Amino acid sequence: WFLNPTASALQEKDTLVWNGYETIESVRGERPTIVLADGSTVRLNSETILKYPEQFSKNERVVYLEGHAHFEVARNPEKPFIIYTQNSKTEVLGTSFDVRTNPETIAAEIFVSSGKVAFSEKQDTGNSVTLTLNERAVLKAENPILVEEVDADKLTAWKTDQLVFQKASLAEIITVIEPWYDIEVKVTTPELLEEKYNLNMSDPSLEAFLVYLSDLGDLAYEIKGNSITIR
Repeated sequence: WFLNPTASALQEKDTLVWNGYETIESVRGERPTIVLADGSTVRLNSETILKYPEQFSKNERVVYLEGHAHFEVARNPEKPFIIYTQNSKTEVLGTSFDVRTNPETIAAEIFVSSGKVAFSEKQDTGNSVTLTLNERAVLKAENPILVEEVDADKLTAWKTDQLVFQKASLAEIITVIEPWYDIEVKVTTPELLEEKYNLNMSDPSLEAFLVYLSDLGDLAYEIKGNSITIR
């Protein structure tokens, strides 16, 4: 789709230019912040690609996303800010929110920290919702968009380098910490993957995180380079 550079090209350069758009990719362990031409800021989570122009057009501000990012959009009622993913379209005038894509589980999701957001399926704009503070929408293929109330502060805590989990299974936690720390995690006792945890830590080192997690769940772990074994 719109982001289709060769893998080798992205490995050679973090930033590339196609047709007036710059493309930046965050790798595992990195969470860079981008300031756009209108003053809006975008914090990319690990393993995310953002495509954006050096200057926006006169009528709208359009960017493209693959992965997970937090947007703080500068307000401009005359020029809507639009984010396209492979399956969704998000349109705002000025607000803060997260957009996340995960082809393995969901087409796209969004959760709102402030303001109002219009969220729709890209190919079927009739499948759309309007979201406000502490609302989350999930788009799955060929299904109506689902909306629920959430605590946006906790869901967006990652943008300030906090790891926050509420009733999260070990399996869910692993999907977050692997790209966060650029590690691979193996669990030798499968039933541990369903154990639930509540955890809130500010920019912890890997060792500090594992110590705290092991104390909560009575787990044992072993670190070998970038490989972690939990048992």
